[in-house]
Amino acid sequence: MAGNEKARALRDRLAKGEFILAPGIYDGISARVADKMDFPALYMTGYGATASMLGLPDAGLATYSDMVGRAEMICSITTTPLIADADTGYGGLLNVRRTVRGYEAAGVAAIQIEDQETPKKCGHTPGRRVVPA
Repeated sequence: MAGNEKARALRDRLAKGEFILAPGIYDGISARVADKMDFPALYMTGYGATASMLGLPDAGLATYSDMVGRAEMICSITTTPLIADADTGYGGLLNVRRTVRGYEAAGVAAIQIEDQETPKKCGHTPGRRVVPA
């Protein structure tokens, strides 16, 4: 299933009000295993992807290129729609635009963008600060 078809399939499920259970995946093998289990979506976790690449927590160390490359690889080997962690968009407004387009080109069906202030902290740790609404 091509990226556009995966995104459309996910949007259709959401429009029907379906609950989307998406297991957290972070590399090729976790993606392949989860892809065979008939979930409505997969979720590329930033913490998992960063930890599997660098052995460190998700504290803004993995770059846009690292993460969009990981997402593209996962999309190329799976048929299940992918929802991907897109950090804080990797910078200001122009970076966010680039991030959205890059993830879309990689075949990602949906993204999650955090609203943390810079410097970003791991989303699992206390003391995070978010930007005002």
